[in-house]
Amino acid sequence: MTSQRFSAILLAAGYSSRMGSFKPLLFLGKGTIIEGLIALFRASGIDDIRVVVGHNKEALLPVLKHQAVSPVENPDFHQGMFSSVQAGVSGLAPDTDAFFIMPGDMPLVRPQTIQCLMSHYSQTPNRIIRPSYHGKKGHPPLIPFSLSETILNYRGDGGLREILTQRQSMVSDIEVPDPNILVDMDRPEDFNLMVNSFRNQHAK
Repeated sequence: MTSQRFSAILLAAGYSSRMGSFKPLLFLGKGTIIEGLIALFRASGIDDIRVVVGHNKEALLPVLKHQAVSPVENPDFHQGMFSSVQAGVSGLAPDTDAFFIMPGDMPLVRPQTIQCLMSHYSQTPNRIIRPSYHGKKGHPPLIPFSLSETILNYRGDGGLREILTQRQSMVSDIEVPDPNILVDMDRPEDFNLMVNSFRNQHAK
């Protein structure tokens, strides 16, 4: 077992405008999307989980309290997802070795994928570990804490994607047998497909 300290930042501050319903609190299986994401990282051995809140935080905070998860408020959530990334990173403990950045609408990623990324990081510390499926880059990236100041100070276009592009020499793309690293949901039809996929996955 690695002695490294991994954290997870879950992004749940957005408007969910194209969905028409608040995505983190939609039900998938027996729980909400956000509860499924928390369970994903806990099943992977990560206890330090931070959920970035903003829009509709009043509805989300009681769920997080019940889950004993730390909320991180992003007062600038209207500025877009990267502002939530920065808010989440600002709340990390200084002894963190690396952290996941996970969009709040990708609950089908498998625990084995998270464990695989952590294993690769343990073998090659201070690299950005990113999952891919059939060559397509997905989520969540695992980012060394040494990049936290870069993220917090970044003011350009492109957000986290641009930061990772600028540091391509640090990136290790790891092929995983998990198509769900590419599956998010923006619209109701996306969510319906996700529900069906979840049922099929858990019916086996």
